[in-house]
Amino acid sequence: MSFDVKTSALRRYSNDLVAWSADVSAATSYLDAHARLEWSDAMMFQPVVQVNDQVVKALDEALARIRQVLAESATELVGVARLYDETDAAVSERMDRTYEAVRIEPGGGYATHHSRDVDTVPTPPEPPKPPPPESGPPTGTTTSTTAPTAVPTPSPTTPHPSPGPAPSPPTGTTTTTPTTAPTGPGR
Repeated sequence: MSFDVKTSALRRYSNDLVAWSADVSAATSYLDAHARLEWSDAMMFQPVVQVNDQVVKALDEALARIRQVLAESATELVGVARLYDETDAAVSERMDRTYEAVRIEPGGGYATHHSRDVDTVPTPPEPPKPPPPESGPPTGTTTSTTAPTAVPTPSPTTPHPSPGPAPSPPTGTTTTTPTTAPTGPGR
């Protein structure tokens, strides 16, 4: 979230309040010219003149108060604008002291004095290279843990020898069921 005060707008509004204060003077002049009744002309309307005098007096007091509020508000707005200007300048000066590498005056425009181009997007790093293939089994595969068994050699007296269990496959390969090939004279 950001909060930003346009001090020029505060000063313009202060000038408007001063102008409206002048309008209150015009309203007071109009009231004096058209709302006051003379006692000499009142005769039988003296109670009306009495009430009218009370109303005119209340309006004069209200207009005087409005003129005072407008004038004091205009003065306060100028003071508030000055306070925001000074506060912003003080904050800028403090930031400049904090980040000395920038070295600009308050309000000097950071965009024209930055130390590196802020509109460029850095190039992404190279993607990592895959690791070299290992001599062991790939990760996540299973291998047989049984020791290889000796295959019996056929003897000349046995006509159809049984080949026995197949030896374990080398590491890193999958296990398949061996097929028996006929051995002996009828090959």
